[in-house]
Amino acid sequence: LGLAAQYTSFEGRASIANLQDAYSTTDSEGEDFEFRYTATNYVEKQHLKYATIPISIRYMTSGRTARFYAATGFNIGFNIGAKYEAAADRLVTSGYYEQYNVELKDPKFMGFGDFDYSTGKKELKVKNSYALHLESGIRFPIENGTFYQVGVYLDYGLNDLNEEKGTENAIDYNTQEPTAFIPNSLFKATRKSDGMPYIEEVKTLSFGIKIQYGLGF
Repeated sequence: LGLAAQYTSFEGRASIANLQDAYSTTDSEGEDFEFRYTATNYVEKQHLKYATIPISIRYMTSGRTARFYAATGFNIGFNIGAKYEAAADRLVTSGYYEQYNVELKDPKFMGFGDFDYSTGKKELKVKNSYALHLESGIRFPIENGTFYQVGVYLDYGLNDLNEEKGTENAIDYNTQEPTAFIPNSLFKATRKSDGMPYIEEVKTLSFGIKIQYGLGF
């Protein structure tokens, strides 16, 4: 039975060739209108950090030169920081005023036109992580109670990490400062055109080769 502590980081990425939507809002003069936008080559990156406690049960064969081992258990990850950043090659916006039957594609000071779009890093809320751990490999005893081992592992996330599910807009119109659009992560955004969330579920997945040197037998 093994118990340890480790630091784990995950990277996520969501890309949409044309992120577009439309929804009702109000401009700085109190006029109701429909805000329409299209973000070309929209990319959002997520960066998650966890302090992880692996709990596992290991089986190992006997032998003087090499020992096969297999382990299974759970990893419990405590969120210690999560951020996201988004950018698009181009953001084109307009405003449709139904009361006047007109669509404004400018002026820019009202938030209508062609814009650059980049959010910088923003805070992201995620849940603690629970993952199934599987590992197997070979341990080679060296001398003086030391060893090295080579194995492969798989950590498969069991729970949805998305804590911010909601009905936010991916890009919010800013009534007070129309040229400063308000970004929201796709984790908590929903398309107003069909009511569907951009991201249904978020789980971790990691696999690879593990090389270890240590004390033991």
